[in-house]
Amino acid sequence: MRIAVLGGDARQWEAARVLAAEGHEVRVFGLRLPGGWQGEPGLTAAASPAEALAGASAVVGPVQGATATGAIWVTAGLEPIVLSREDLAGLEPGAVFLIGIANEPLRRLCREAGVELVEYREEDDFALLNAIPSAEGAIAMAMERTPFTLFGSRCFILGFGRTGEILALMLRGLGARTTVAARKPSALARAQAHGHQAVPFADLERTLPGAQVVFNTVPAPVLFGRNLEALPAEAVVIDLASAPGGVDFVRAGERGLQAVLAPGLPGKVAPQSAGRYVAGLVVRTLESRSLVGR
Repeated sequence: MRIAVLGGDARQWEAARVLAAEGHEVRVFGLRLPGGWQGEPGLTAAASPAEALAGASAVVGPVQGATATGAIWVTAGLEPIVLSREDLAGLEPGAVFLIGIANEPLRRLCREAGVELVEYREEDDFALLNAIPSAEGAIAMAMERTPFTLFGSRCFILGFGRTGEILALMLRGLGARTTVAARKPSALARAQAHGHQAVPFADLERTLPGAQVVFNTVPAPVLFGRNLEALPAEAVVIDLASAPGGVDFVRAGERGLQAVLAPGLPGKVAPQSAGRYVAGLVVRTLESRSLVGR
């Protein structure tokens, strides 16, 4: 089948290559192509969004999704991709538009064009796998910024969703003394069942003075005010939440804390693996709708 891949980073490029290797006709647009690339079987670079979408049964957008204006996310230095109803009109009937996360302008555009929109970033089968390179990248960043081993260190994970759970598992394997902070009693119970210390967010101010490394996964203000002031000066903070994150970076800088916002790690530290996760999701989605091979 014909698949259009729009925008994104190195993982979208890897997804395009995997889909082409599996026999699909893949057209890409809005991607930074590797230097010296001259094309390969089944994979071509389109000159416009309309050319990429023409006759396609599926559109694959980036994990980062759409910008506030509705444009498809692209890497810095490339022109944003703004789709029109006419662009979507070129798709095959029954086509599916997959994107990490959409916003209302893109949702409305797909509704008006009669195109099914699938926001895949929160789909369990993708999000759990995507959490693996996020956790590995976060641990690598912590190792680079600390003068001690993570073995035996006191690590805090704020939030116990998919990324928090995978990260806690990896840190435990490294021998870190890990504490999980969560709001839901079910998340706290799950963390305890996995062998981690668990505290409600209401107790963070009391427990954070013992932290050496803090990983935040919550896309809401959690390390602000008293919680941030409770951290020791030598603590390292790595914020994995989507921008603007959950940390008061201005105050952290004033205190001299090492605090870094690090969203989108899969595309930076493991684009090959992350791209294969995207390709696998595309194939499963299309197979479930009996689009592959029709």
